[in-house]
Amino acid sequence: MGRDERKPSLARGGTRRLQATHHEAGRVLAALATAIRAAVHRKREQCAAPLGQPNASPYVKDAFHSYVVEGQGGAVNPARMGTKAAAHYRLDVPAGGAYTVRLRLAAPRLDKPFDGFETVFKSRLADADEFYARITPAR
Repeated sequence: MGRDERKPSLARGGTRRLQATHHEAGRVLAALATAIRAAVHRKREQCAAPLGQPNASPYVKDAFHSYVVEGQGGAVNPARMGTKAAAHYRLDVPAGGAYTVRLRLAAPRLDKPFDGFETVFKSRLADADEFYARITPAR
């Protein structure tokens, strides 16, 4: 068997959506309840620094660090397409405070991805609690 060269892809779909496409899994929507600055790039090895070779693409695997920490806006693909993505939030959370970030993976045509979110979330928490209760030894 040879290596499958098909690559998944990610694209930003507005300020609250990322669209993922995979040749086996199909299309999936990552919907975010709060607007984001999504950073997307093609994951490529960074050769320039460690190997002294030119990079095949300007958008290398350290792009998120360069974008978020170093403020280099050009580190990520301006077309907002690639194989790796991150939601970038800038939040002011006071000491002792909290902020909830809601994300939902769903079918790509889900018009209102957060309708019923709390019910689904509570159900998944109950599923996880039941699972871990079965596999965690009693003290």
